[in-house]
Amino acid sequence: MSICPRWRKTSTFATAKDEALFAADVALNFEAIVETYDRHAGALGSLALLTIEDVEFAKDAVVMAFVTLWRTPASIDLEEQSLRAALAGNVYTHCAHEREMRGGPGQQAKTCWNSQPTAQANFLLPSRTQRDLLGLVLLGEHSHRQAACRVGLSEEIAAKMIAAAIEQHRLQRLFDLVDFERIVAV
Repeated sequence: MSICPRWRKTSTFATAKDEALFAADVALNFEAIVETYDRHAGALGSLALLTIEDVEFAKDAVVMAFVTLWRTPASIDLEEQSLRAALAGNVYTHCAHEREMRGGPGQQAKTCWNSQPTAQANFLLPSRTQRDLLGLVLLGEHSHRQAACRVGLSEEIAAKMIAAAIEQHRLQRLFDLVDFERIVAV
């Protein structure tokens, strides 16, 4: 059994390494899972943490994605996405569902975003949806269309939100460069 029985030679892969791992028999070859984990766990962990804002749950979500890959490799469809994108979709869905069950951002986020150094610039913090879109695109190898679909937006709205988040980031960097204490003292 291969990772996905629907695998075709015409599928596109992010790298030749992904194709080799994809073609491996994951159910019997645990080393392929370990190698896949080593290659993708960092980015997937960052995506999970960005989505759920809870370190322990983020770790669990990444592990669950790989357990799913190992136990049910046929659940990963790589005809239109890379292996990382498929795993990232699994991680994001798991974390977003947990976030909804909790009723919003985790407890850690409240202390993190309201801390003294960032309190001045909270007006520039991207929205939850913008952070989800950026995480899926930048960390999860999703296209704009795939990310929009995953968060339930049209591609056009998602593209505008991503552009706005990037602009907010640029403004945040500019804001961070300005020494307001020196300006006030003058």
